[in-house]
Amino acid sequence: DRTLQHLTDPFGALAEMARVVRPGGRVSAVEPDWGGYLLDAAQGDAARTVESLWRDRFPNGFVGRTLVRGMAACGLTDIAVEARAFVLREFAVADAVYDISRTVDEAVDTGRMGHEQGRAFLAELGAADARGLFFSCLTFFSVMGQKPVA
Repeated sequence: DRTLQHLTDPFGALAEMARVVRPGGRVSAVEPDWGGYLLDAAQGDAARTVESLWRDRFPNGFVGRTLVRGMAACGLTDIAVEARAFVLREFAVADAVYDISRTVDEAVDTGRMGHEQGRAFLAELGAADARGLFFSCLTFFSVMGQKPVA
């Protein structure tokens, strides 16, 4: 659960899981796809900057979408996929989980966002939260495959 996103060779880890599972056994992985990380904001450019900076912190930020291919490459069959959306509606919670404020600071420090734009973006998210309109979402994929019986 959420380990493969941190690996430089997630398919290698899946192959090892497939190797050690008994014939007829199942291999399961649950991973986010950070390409499906969304922040709702009128300042769409700022939101996309924060989303991409956060995503790029992971060696395999797009691993969720590759799990079916990875399991098939390991020889697993009967691959089943389920997608789930992890929605957060409170800015404080999303900030604690996704380090939004820190990521805005990083965007400002690296010149990807101006200081005023960063402050305005955080103010927008705070105002949305105060009105009950804050929205963030992350897509997770749960994928399971079976090792064929010899």
